[in-house]
Amino acid sequence: MRKAIPSGVVQRVSALGGTLPVAVLATIKRYSEHLNNRIAIRIDVEYLNRKTARYSKKKSNKSKTLMSQLERFKASLNHKHDGDWHSPVVNIFGTKTGRDTTSGNALNLIPKLHWEGLLSPPKGYCYVLLDYDQQEPMIAAQKANCTTLLNMYEQGDIYELLIKTVTNGELERVRFKKLMLMHLYGASIKRIAQELSQPESSVVKWLVVLKKTISPIDYYLDGEAFKVKRKGEIRSLDWRMGITQEIKTLTIRNWPIQATGADIMRRACFNLDKVKLPVLLTNHDSFLVQLEKDKFDHQLRQAKQALTDASAEVLDGSKLKVKVELKIPSYKSEYHHE
Repeated sequence: MRKAIPSGVVQRVSALGGTLPVAVLATIKRYSEHLNNRIAIRIDVEYLNRKTARYSKKKSNKSKTLMSQLERFKASLNHKHDGDWHSPVVNIFGTKTGRDTTSGNALNLIPKLHWEGLLSPPKGYCYVLLDYDQQEPMIAAQKANCTTLLNMYEQGDIYELLIKTVTNGELERVRFKKLMLMHLYGASIKRIAQELSQPESSVVKWLVVLKKTISPIDYYLDGEAFKVKRKGEIRSLDWRMGITQEIKTLTIRNWPIQATGADIMRRACFNLDKVKLPVLLTNHDSFLVQLEKDKFDHQLRQAKQALTDASAEVLDGSKLKVKVELKIPSYKSEYHHE
């Protein structure tokens, strides 16, 4: 087991100027050890072969790109007597916000719609993909004490609850979610309209209502951006970024939400380690874990609790909801969505 902090992290810490607090360095070291102890992911190569053959017959650039991606992924697998295994290469603290990135041909670079077919758990186990529900807007709501959004979250899905009020039902959930997140990160009206394929006049109309509803969040994000520009740095629990004139305001506005999500992710991994539930992969705000089939219900409760507790630890007691996005048993005939 590697005990030292990765050299890449040391270099980025040095670039920040000075040193990080002892507690932060301890968290970085602990997380590095967690990554070194992750187990590999078993992959269904027959599925890969079928998909590659299928996409090779198609002529679109999208199909060709996906075929090439699947071929490279297959070539990177570790072949053993008990199957074909994938070990993601994680670049710890690989972004300005302290989120991880992956190198090479990682699973999380392949569209998630293929994961059901790609993943093939060892006999006696299930792979489960857990996901924080509506994480980013609720991090913002908690930090800004936006009681309107916090109360909606307790009632159910904030996007579904806001769609009718904000757009009079003119957008479906997927596009309304995009509208809200792009606004949170300060995208222009023109950019939002292009992304949603909607008239700018409609976007303006919707944003007037949305801004009134979540005004504490806008006030908080704009205020933080102003303060950190004067201070010259911005911090989360585990990371910080120096502020220079070259850094765009949109980057600063986005930073607290993403960095807080990364803080939560690391603590969720620590909590899963405590209850001895293997983390195979993290993908932004989701976690691929391996559970025993004979203990599935108990371990699933433990896994959800681990994630819920991590969010409460970072968000001053506020708890994010956790959902099961995928469940993949060792025998795929048993596969189902939850």
